Amino acid sequence: MTVPSIAHLLKGGRLAFLYAMTWIPLGMYCTERSHQKPKWTIALAVFWSIMALTHVPKLQPRYIK
Repeated sequence: MTVPSIAHLLKGGRLAFLYAMTWIPLGMYCTERSHQKPKWTIALAVFWSIMALTHVPKLQPRYIK
């Protein structure tokens, strides 16, 4: 039953969005901890680096009509 929705996400390029949504609680946790302990800012920087890499622009050509 879930195959059509997953196939649509793969074709539409929205899989990166779903991957990023799973990491949001970790980002909130790292942000909260970085306010308490400065060492957690390194983990927060790594988190944002991973989030930036999940949203790389698609390399598929778009057809101009």
